[in-house]
Amino acid sequence: MEPGRIAGEKYQIIGKIGSGGMSVVYLARDLTLKQKWAVKVVRKGVTPQEKWKERQLLSEAMLMKRLDHPGFPRIVDLFQEIGYTCIVMDYIEGETLDAMLQRNGPCAERQVTAWARQLCDMLIYLHTMEQPVIYCDLKPSNIICTRAGRLYLIDFGIAAQKKIQGGTAGREVPGKVQGGTAGREVPEKVHGGTAGYAAPEQLRDGICDARTDIYSLGMTIYTLLTGLDPRGRAFYQVNDGEVLQFPQTDVYCSAGMQEIVRKCTCRNPKERYRNARELMRDLLQPVRPAVLRHRREMRGRILSAAVITAVLVIAAAAIFQRAVREFTEEEIYAAKLDPAATKESEEKERSYLEAIDLQPENSDGFIRLLELYETEMDFKDRESRQLLLQFHQCRGVLSADPELWNEILCRIGKLYFFRFQGGDGSARERILRAEPFFAEWKAEDANRNSADSGSVTASDAECLEEICSFYKRYASTSAIMDEPDRASLLRLLQAVSYMLVVLDHYQEDDQAAVRLTTLREMAELLNAWRYAFSAAGAEEQEILERIRQIADRVHTTETLRADLLEEKQKLEADCAVFTEQIHFTWEEASGFPEEAEGS
Repeated sequence: MEPGRIAGEKYQIIGKIGSGGMSVVYLARDLTLKQKWAVKVVRKGVTPQEKWKERQLLSEAMLMKRLDHPGFPRIVDLFQEIGYTCIVMDYIEGETLDAMLQRNGPCAERQVTAWARQLCDMLIYLHTMEQPVIYCDLKPSNIICTRAGRLYLIDFGIAAQKKIQGGTAGREVPGKVQGGTAGREVPEKVHGGTAGYAAPEQLRDGICDARTDIYSLGMTIYTLLTGLDPRGRAFYQVNDGEVLQFPQTDVYCSAGMQEIVRKCTCRNPKERYRNARELMRDLLQPVRPAVLRHRREMRGRILSAAVITAVLVIAAAAIFQRAVREFTEEEIYAAKLDPAATKESEEKERSYLEAIDLQPENSDGFIRLLELYETEMDFKDRESRQLLLQFHQCRGVLSADPELWNEILCRIGKLYFFRFQGGDGSARERILRAEPFFAEWKAEDANRNSADSGSVTASDAECLEEICSFYKRYASTSAIMDEPDRASLLRLLQAVSYMLVVLDHYQEDDQAAVRLTTLREMAELLNAWRYAFSAAGAEEQEILERIRQIADRVHTTETLRADLLEEKQKLEADCAVFTEQIHFTWEEASGFPEEAEGS
């Protein structure tokens, strides 16, 4: 299909982004929703082999259409063109983990652990569907990572749907089928899989179940941690036996993670994790497998020492118990810091608060809580009270690191400035809530080094601090207050200009609401102080240029919400009114020269 062509009466082709033997994938724009989609165009088969391949591609689309999980692209439309079948799905902007590995080399264990938990959550979903699905081809090249760190599993070409024989289908749990009558799982046979990543029984006999996917996940984790392709010579130089080995140099991997990977990749399926839930439990506490191994070793030493002297046994037991307690506390803290991605926001909030209580001397819990309020939860009065309570409790540990302290002050200030929905909901409420944090940030200026002062965070804070301090001093109440001088007004004008750039970089889910609300506040602020700007000798065109920039950003703000569309139209009209009022103010100050000449 050529760029510009309209497919299915509403999908405008932008360009080709991929191709296969029987299909081509295009990037397209939905002319109705103004959204980008990926359109897979499947050619009609002619030969028996092509017809079989066509059925496989359509079967894959039908399978993906059943999925309802954020880790898989959605199928949103399917239609026929002459000679083609078109499958419309989510367009995922990102890079495969294989490409990232080729570019950057082995990944840090913390990052790989976070990815592994996402993948494990996807497998739990697939394996426990009413009709379970075995993915069968898990490997880095089939995993896309977005800029936000979200993983997507693509290419269900050889995925198998397990069948239940002798009863009604239900939800699979270990040992039984939940929600249906008693039945027997019929093992699926899969012709395919990638050597090195596919389990031995899958490549040998074509038999697959949940444990074959666990094997592939284990090999994927190993590859990401070590950079060794399981099909390459370097891999076989390290691994020449039954048990998977990790390189001794250049790669750090904790004992706990090594135990997890080895259990995933046992050649005997019965020795692997029985299901993805068991694997997720250990991924949430990566130190746990090493702790269990440590306990077994310690028990053996204690029993040996018992024959020498009872005193040594008691001492060894005490040391062992203390070590176990320390391991347990670290396990619990790590789990609280990193709850499952599928948990509700309120559950994550409780988890982070418990992490802060466990280790108040550690700043990680507070930072995770702040991130939650910045991205996922509505930031209202309750959340504000909770944040301020934890902020004051953690103030000592946060302020011990000047660079972290400046960042935290700026982030909390921006959180109130852009997202606070409490109080009376007014601009005054948000700006005055943000002002103390920016004021304290400015007071710390003497402790800030030159590198910090030139950062994006510092520039954002300087801009917003100027707006907040101006508003607090000159516009926060209706009482008679000082008049701003020329320098204050010009600094405000410059701050508004930079604030529009800050707003352009705002990419959260509530982007449209935040943009429209903030743009209105800035437009009204400039218009309200137009007489002061005129009296201070500011240029009319400079004020009008700011209003024009605001109007342009209002016009380009995209949203489908009816209330925001109404606000967008109203603000565009108000910007036109503000333009006339500002122009009138400067004409009035100059004595209406045109009318004077006419009279």
